[in-house]
Amino acid sequence: MLFVVYQTRHHGRPLAPERIAASPRKGLVRFGQGTRDLYARGVMLARLLDPADRKTELIPPIEQARVHRVFDFLQIIGIEHYRASAKAKVDRWDQTWICCQDEAQGHELMLRMHQRIREGYRPHLTWVDSPVQRLRRDERAERENAAFQAEFANDDPPDIFK
Repeated sequence: MLFVVYQTRHHGRPLAPERIAASPRKGLVRFGQGTRDLYARGVMLARLLDPADRKTELIPPIEQARVHRVFDFLQIIGIEHYRASAKAKVDRWDQTWICCQDEAQGHELMLRMHQRIREGYRPHLTWVDSPVQRLRRDERAERENAAFQAEFANDDPPDIFK
């Protein structure tokens, strides 16, 4: 499916929302079982492919990928393997992609993330507690608070001063 993908990490560290929003990539997201090498066991892979030829990878794939649906977008979490050259040791970094249907939806999400992170950004967080998961918790708390206020909106306050 065609998505606009935002990478939220660089070398395993969370990026600021401004840097995340600055580099969206549009392509086909493929999620399925694959192998890294000839003798490797199968792992779940997430790939972002060029929509023109459906073969060229736009960004490095994520291995051991897990997909979370968060309201109107997807969050793909896993490990990115980076190799500087053919004989270099492979570096493994935590990576998170946020996949949206269009850039307007992604821009709106980045604005909400920026507001939440500005209130209390902790760069030492791991991918287990990502900005998207905090955003999801905050939105759930706001919905519960709105439902609570709507339930008691028609009640008259007690007249203790009469």
